[in-house]
Amino acid sequence: MSPQRVLRCDCSSRVKEKRVGAHERLFVSGLLHDTGHLLLAYRSPERFEAIRNKAIESSTPIHIIEKEGLGFDYADLGAALLANWKLPEAIVTPVSLHTKALITVESDLLRETSVLHVGAVICRAAVWRSEADEPVPEFDPLALQLNDIDSESTEELMNEADNNVIEAMTLLLPKSAHKSPPRKSAA
Repeated sequence: MSPQRVLRCDCSSRVKEKRVGAHERLFVSGLLHDTGHLLLAYRSPERFEAIRNKAIESSTPIHIIEKEGLGFDYADLGAALLANWKLPEAIVTPVSLHTKALITVESDLLRETSVLHVGAVICRAAVWRSEADEPVPEFDPLALQLNDIDSESTEELMNEADNNVIEAMTLLLPKSAHKSPPRKSAA
């Protein structure tokens, strides 16, 4: 994801509603969850673009293409960077695990990781507009279950994220009419 497309999706109110511990810590994880993409795009733009193009052409989520081609994904890379910055493990672990199958996560941070996973999928979906864009990953069923999210709740969250993106773009680019085309259901 290019730097100009990085948008903040604020799931902190949902985290508070679900009474997940340390929502501030999870908010920071959410803000930093995509740093691996930024690092890869900065350090190796050609490789990043090739991976992104392959994800689009194959309709495969980018983290899967990264794992196949590089042996790691943006979550692994971002978590390594955050650990190098000496951020607390409670921030780093959800970042490193949010793209993994949650059934494999043996951690006391499973709940936080599942919230971050849902937030990351929703953020990706909020900026997805057509088949010419990076595909949106599927929700991990365990993440939806742990967060009591059903299909109706998913649609509400997606609509809220769409509205937040439109509002943010209107604030950032006020002279531009940001009437975003309707989002096709990606989840």
